[in-house]
Amino acid sequence: MRPWNFVDDETFQEIATLRDDIEHFRQGLLTAEELRPRRTLYGLYGQRHKDRYMLRVKVPQGVLEAEQLEALGRVAAEHSRGFGYVTTRQDIQFHFMLLEHAVPALELLASAGLTTREAGGNIVRNVTCDPFAGVCRDEVFDVTAYSHAVSRHFLRNPNAQSLPRKIKIAFSGCPHDHALTWIHDIGAQAMVRGGRRGFRVVVGGGLGTVPHLAETLEEFVPDDELVRTCDAIVRVFDRVGDRKKRVRSRLKFVLMSRGIEEFRGLVRRELTSMPPAASDAYATPDLTIEEAPPAYAVAAAAERPADGFELWRAVNVVAQKQPACYAVQVALAAGAVTAEQFATLARIVRRFSNGSLRTTIEQNLLLRWVREADLVALHRALTDGGLALPTAETLLDPVACPGTETCMSAITSGKGLARAIVAEFSQDGYLADPLARAARIKVSGCPNSCGQHYAGDIGLYGSAMHVDGRLIPAYQLLVGGGDGGRLAEPVMRIAAKRVPQALRALVDHYRLTRTPGEPLRDYLRRAGPDGVRDALAQYAHLPSLVEDPTAYVDWEMDKLFSLDERGEGECSV
Repeated sequence: MRPWNFVDDETFQEIATLRDDIEHFRQGLLTAEELRPRRTLYGLYGQRHKDRYMLRVKVPQGVLEAEQLEALGRVAAEHSRGFGYVTTRQDIQFHFMLLEHAVPALELLASAGLTTREAGGNIVRNVTCDPFAGVCRDEVFDVTAYSHAVSRHFLRNPNAQSLPRKIKIAFSGCPHDHALTWIHDIGAQAMVRGGRRGFRVVVGGGLGTVPHLAETLEEFVPDDELVRTCDAIVRVFDRVGDRKKRVRSRLKFVLMSRGIEEFRGLVRRELTSMPPAASDAYATPDLTIEEAPPAYAVAAAAERPADGFELWRAVNVVAQKQPACYAVQVALAAGAVTAEQFATLARIVRRFSNGSLRTTIEQNLLLRWVREADLVALHRALTDGGLALPTAETLLDPVACPGTETCMSAITSGKGLARAIVAEFSQDGYLADPLARAARIKVSGCPNSCGQHYAGDIGLYGSAMHVDGRLIPAYQLLVGGGDGGRLAEPVMRIAAKRVPQALRALVDHYRLTRTPGEPLRDYLRRAGPDGVRDALAQYAHLPSLVEDPTAYVDWEMDKLFSLDERGEGECSV
């Protein structure tokens, strides 16, 4: 079995069971409420459009092989609306799916080694991993195999099928913490002590309406004890988590109420009653799956670079720790990948990489093991596929949840705003300013933080404000989050239609007043909420309908803003 294939005979049996459940629902033998937990377990969620569904595909460690990319492209073309989204959990989501398309889509995915099992529900969700694991120049060691072992341990684990709430786990292999372990229920950060591999384990992180930074459970857990330790954490959460109040059911609330010392004691006591790490109860990390350079084909003949190559290389290309190899980010417009682009990417990874790529929590893709001699040809291939945006992890690459495009919980159009922000900054040389462009913008369509707004240098979440008896779409602006485990701080509310202008004014003010060499991130933290509020004072006013009727129509919408279509959402990413 290929290491990235999580599909077996049981997978197809489960799909057959779901087919029966859907048929029983159609015959009236199952109610909608009875079907709901059965389908959400397989990542099939209702959305705000009647009889349309979202399908979430798990991508453990973010690794997608060429044939899996082709299968995803077929799902997009045959069972969705021609494209899918990369999520902040390294998954792939398809929207507007008819119920009758769900099982054929699952069968197609399973044939390529992909499953949606436990992509939803009160279980351990997709285990995410630093996309630079194994190639980062600053990494402690490659965490991929350990993340993979944890994924396998919890898949169908009987002790984790009905938790108080979902558990999110992330692995980081270097000080940059590309996986943002500090906002996860369980975070594993690579360490070496006395020549031995291990992990600092943090717990209780989370965003949502009540953000909480993860706290250190253990400074050092030996690598062969990691899966067992994660299991103990989940078992304790299963026992002490709040099952009565859904709004306080996440692990972070256990930490808030009991404190890290008590929780640490509960986990250590749990470990004393569990099987030893060397037993069959725990998956052993398969270190043979650590990547090595592929068998490269003959390099492409020298050719003239396509337009934009130099900027693309400066922004999207990073040298690996392996000599003469590069990791290349593929920036995606609002995280979207079309059916044709999935197929193009499959051809590209076979030709230029090692036959696979990794999704990132920044809603982009990462190609690895690219030779310098192939960069020009790779850029041209990406350009031909509409995939060569020179914007990866810049001001012109905001993270955004789908918002009102599909989500029942959403208030505003997250991806609509993201596209408007890109349009605002796609002029006047913002990409040519390395200090300004490096800042990260994160957008959520509501306070639930699916766009991780608390983790951005600039964060925004959607809200509805009353002006003269009418609702206007607005955003709460936050600043100063990001690296080092810092939560962004709230600044002010801004009308949704004025947000792109306000952000441009903020960046322009920074460029005029920054100290020599000061990145935008540092300026925002130095200025703080008060300084940013002063710089944006002209944007604090929420106009009335008479003053500006366009402000009452959200981005990419064609009717007056209201909350009539909002309801209880089934899904939070």
